[in-house]
Amino acid sequence: MLDMLDQDVFTSQESYFFEPSCGDGQMLVVLLDRIFEALFKKYDSDPDKALADTLHKFFAIELDETLVAKARMRVYEWAVAKLDRSPTELEAYLIARAIQQNLECEDFFNIFGKPERQPIKRKLMKGSEGK
Repeated sequence: MLDMLDQDVFTSQESYFFEPSCGDGQMLVVLLDRIFEALFKKYDSDPDKALADTLHKFFAIELDETLVAKARMRVYEWAVAKLDRSPTELEAYLIARAIQQNLECEDFFNIFGKPERQPIKRKLMKGSEGK
């Protein structure tokens, strides 16, 4: 699916990505990696700037709180691995804070509402009236 997107979407300031059911974060990391690589090229191989922007270009939710914890840890480990050094205490805090703000334990329908259920209207085929 990501290959179907125009590659400019990953670096555009107007683009944000929403994952409505991120599970343990495995697919989310694939998305973040794609965003990071595009920004890394845009910022002349500056991992700090690419990572900072990447961590603010997504919002993900998951209903299961145990999976949220796993997803946050997976994204944190991914982010730290993208730096070419060990993060300072402040950097580690800022990475964790961005992840905490952008990856929440929430029900999709509580945020966006439940679809209204309406009865299905069936159309009769021509010639089947009264049968």
